[in-house]
Amino acid sequence: MWKEWIAEKQTALKLAGDYTSIIQNYKEPNHYRNLDTITDQPAALKETGFKDVDCFYRYGMFVVYGGRK
Repeated sequence: MWKEWIAEKQTALKLAGDYTSIIQNYKEPNHYRNLDTITDQPAALKETGFKDVDCFYRYGMFVVYGGRK
């Protein structure tokens, strides 16, 4: 799914080069130790003063969080 998204964006933005190597970086075992959990992002928004924080969109590994300030 992500590989297809990268290819679509590369075509849409008329980017030259091979960006599929980005995917390999995320297959490294240490990569997942550096990711925030699904609760870390909303907590960070709340800590910085946002109200009504929620996850508004979730599709595979893509997530959109937000709130109002």
